[in-house]
Amino acid sequence: MAMSPSEFLVWELRRRRELEGLTQEEWGERVHYSGAHVSAVERGTRPALPDYLEAVDKEFGTSLATYLREVVENEISPVWLREWNLLQDEALALRWYDPAFVPGPLQTEAYARATLRVSGLFTNEEVEQRVANRMARQAAILGTNGASGEQHLMAILDEMVLRRTVARDRGLMAEQVAHLVACAQLPNVSILVVPADTGIYCGLQGGFIIARLPEHSTAAYVDHQVSAQVVNRDAELATLQTTWDLIAAEALSKRQSLDLLKEAAETWK
Repeated sequence: MAMSPSEFLVWELRRRRELEGLTQEEWGERVHYSGAHVSAVERGTRPALPDYLEAVDKEFGTSLATYLREVVENEISPVWLREWNLLQDEALALRWYDPAFVPGPLQTEAYARATLRVSGLFTNEEVEQRVANRMARQAAILGTNGASGEQHLMAILDEMVLRRTVARDRGLMAEQVAHLVACAQLPNVSILVVPADTGIYCGLQGGFIIARLPEHSTAAYVDHQVSAQVVNRDAELATLQTTWDLIAAEALSKRQSLDLLKEAAETWK
C-alpha cells in the first residue's frame, strides 16, 4: 500500500536522521528540540509542525517545510476546501464568527485536537494532520512563524464558547482562554465577545468567515453540519455582511471583550 503524504513526511524525517548517523537525542540537539519530541514525531504521535521542519531544513538543507505546506496540508482537503485555503492565504483581512468554538486561528493545539476528536469523524492520524495544518495556518495568520502578520483577523465569538468545557478538561480551557487573552493584544487581531445575556440573536444560526481579498474583492466560507461552501456571489456576500454587522452590534467593545476574556480566564484556574 502506498504511503500517504503525511506518512512519507514522517518516513523521510526518520530516513534522513538515520542517513546522518544520529540518534534521536543527537538529532534533537542539532535542531534544538528534545529527543522525546523527535521520537514522538517519528512515531506519528505528534504532528510535524512548521517550526520543527524549518529547524530541520535550516540544519540539514532539506525542504520539508515546503513539502508540508504544498503537499501534506492538502492531502485530506476536498477540492473546495483547497480553494478556500488559497483564498484565505491571499486575504488582507479575515472576519471570523463562530457561536460554538474558538475560531481556528486562535485555538491552542490541545483545544484543536480535543474538538476534532469529539466529532468522531476522523482517525487519529487524520486528527493529528488536521491539527498540524491548523497550527501552520494559525502561525501564518498571527505572524508567529516569522512572517509580518499583515493579515488582520477580527473574530467574534459567543460568551458560551468561553464557559463551556472541552473534554471535561479545566486545564485545557485555562490554557485556551489565556491564549485568547494574549491573542487579543496582538496588533493585527481583534476579538469581540457577544455576552451571554444577549439572548437569541441571528448569529446562532451558524458560523462563517468573510475574507477581504486584494483589489477590493471578497469571498466567504460557510460551514454546515454535513457540508461547507465557498461563497462568492454578490447577493450571498451581502447577506453575510449584513449578518456580520448585526452580530457585531450585539458584541461588547474591544476593551470590554478583553475584560471579559480575562475574567473568564480566571474562572478556569
